[in-house]
Amino acid sequence: MILHIETPHFESDTSLEELIRSKFEHLDKLYQRIENIDVVLRKVNDDHDRNCEIEAKLLVPKKTLFATEREETFEEALRKVINDVEHQLRKHKEELNEKR
Repeated sequence: MILHIETPHFESDTSLEELIRSKFEHLDKLYQRIENIDVVLRKVNDDHDRNCEIEAKLLVPKKTLFATEREETFEEALRKVINDVEHQLRKHKEELNEKR
């Protein structure tokens, strides 16, 4: 599994990147065939104080999973993105098992 983190137009702190790595490595235990993960962190101008956005794109065999969330903090957005991607992975595994 290859994990690539992008932070265009701002510097992220290393503790945030370590948190992102640990959360996405946890997904590898759920589904071992994840090939590549691209994570993009953005600061967005928003009127509602939800200016931290995280996008995640996971490449698995025969499918691409995608999730995006915008919240007040990157940690909160990360938690929601992980939950969304985890749900998609479980559904993908079920679909593969049904085809067998």
